[in-house]
Amino acid sequence: MKKIIALLLLILCSPVLSAAGEQRLKVVVKDTEGYLAYAYLEINSHTVTYTDSLGVGWISYDLLSVGDTISASYIGTPSVSTVYTEQIRESGLCELFYDSPLFGGVVDEVVVTGSAEKFLAKSLKNSYVVSVNGILEADFEAELTTEDSLKKTIKGTLRVENLVRDKSFERFAQFGRFHVLKEIQTSDDTTKLAGKLDRLVRDAMGSFAQGPFSSSARVLHRKNYNNQYGYLGKENDIKKFRVTHTSKQDNSFIYQSLLYVDPATRTLLRTEVSLLISGLLDNIKATVVIDYSEYIYRRNHRMLIPQTIDYTSEVSGEVRHIRITNTRFRAY
Repeated sequence: MKKIIALLLLILCSPVLSAAGEQRLKVVVKDTEGYLAYAYLEINSHTVTYTDSLGVGWISYDLLSVGDTISASYIGTPSVSTVYTEQIRESGLCELFYDSPLFGGVVDEVVVTGSAEKFLAKSLKNSYVVSVNGILEADFEAELTTEDSLKKTIKGTLRVENLVRDKSFERFAQFGRFHVLKEIQTSDDTTKLAGKLDRLVRDAMGSFAQGPFSSSARVLHRKNYNNQYGYLGKENDIKKFRVTHTSKQDNSFIYQSLLYVDPATRTLLRTEVSLLISGLLDNIKATVVIDYSEYIYRRNHRMLIPQTIDYTSEVSGEVRHIRITNTRFRAY
């Protein structure tokens, strides 16, 4: 009997094994109100994974060395961290704690207004899912890495189409996304970089959808996503919200967004988005800052137009950046 008890204790205290036999450290993130879902987990400021819907994440021991810093972070909030020690390794558990609630009830100007989700919906006009066909032109400046690992700056102009429906059938763009790349013009040498530039422009313009996506009343209640909402107060008299969501199907990606809302006009002014995609070979991390203007078409159609897009992605250690400015939109 003693041998059985000793064996059970040994199993319980041993590092957790994944299905592939990989030893992993269990990381739990909490605040004063409970476990925190969808927090980024970092080793020495490098994002490696995120917590699940229960506030639990797993980090391979192969990525850790004693003395490393393990952190949890949400966009718009300082991270919490601890030093990875021999004691943590032996226990198989790392706990990270925020000493104040990150999500929950909202207090605005001393008046309790209810949940952050309802407060966000109340703070915005009707959703921006209504869109119109049109062409957007803009200037850009991109930074890419050549095959020789040299940084190269490429400047030029681009044209993208916002296609809502065509003559043959109705096809709705996803939340006003400028998704059809028509043309890239540049006088800079793009030898062996044209494919990367094309992909970077498409990704940057595709990221534009995230602002209307997060702010849309229809999306707030979607059944396909796990959503969390937080109100962070006012910054220069502008309301600031945090939205995190991930797919319910496989948790393969997570968005963390900051939404800046003008309380006077109830319009979305800016979004700051951080995206993490867990891949089979490597994680893909992207960040984007988008400033908006409102486009009114035939009085009753409203949609958001990007004024500027500042997009950065990191894939397999390679950083790609593009800044899109001076946008001009023409409906047709």
